[in-house]
Amino acid sequence: MVILTSQHNTGIADGFSGLGAALEALGKQGIQMIYTTVHQVLAQGNYVLAVSEGTFGGAPTSYYDLWRIENGKIAEHWDVMETIADKSTWQNQNGKILMSSESHATFLRDSLPLYTEVIMDYLNRKAESD
Repeated sequence: MVILTSQHNTGIADGFSGLGAALEALGKQGIQMIYTTVHQVLAQGNYVLAVSEGTFGGAPTSYYDLWRIENGKIAEHWDVMETIADKSTWQNQNGKILMSSESHATFLRDSLPLYTEVIMDYLNRKAESD
């Protein structure tokens, strides 16, 4: 079983039941939280950061999720969500999501589904063995 003991989003209660309740409440209001692109997954020690984008309530949104892993389980979660402004209003062309080059973006697009599958497979096996 994957356990989330501490949720640091002040609008969501601890545990996966808290996350489920928050998503259910959004759904009842007709608000969808959709992840469409995972740009980067970075890991160091027992921390994993995912940099993603999608939509929240129909608005283009950037997502930054940070997890702390303890004994092979998710122990803590932090997140930041921010609406991505319309490109016509940007004061520069750097964008919201850090990308060093088009080839880097292509590499991430092509390889992240595999890495995500490997991570999820590991977490599922770990949960079954516990």
